[in-house]
Amino acid sequence: MPKKKIPLPKGRHGRTFHPIQESFILKLKQKGYSMDSAIAISTSQLKKYGLLSKTGKLTGKGKKRQSMSSEQRLSARNTKSKK
Repeated sequence: MPKKKIPLPKGRHGRTFHPIQESFILKLKQKGYSMDSAIAISTSQLKKYGLLSKTGKLTGKGKKRQSMSSEQRLSARNTKSKK
């Protein structure tokens, strides 16, 4: 049975988010962070990881990660941590 997608409200000024950022925000919300905090944390972390540029657009690395399924991202993380 597929997971029910929780609709993510648009950010301030009607801003929408990249799917990879949406999933990060939703995970932070589930941990109890406020929407504003979740957006700020996800944005700063994705920039730190090199997935978002300073302007908030996806980098090449970000586009590659976004095109992967969640299982593929998990596998890539596990492979990287074993090195």
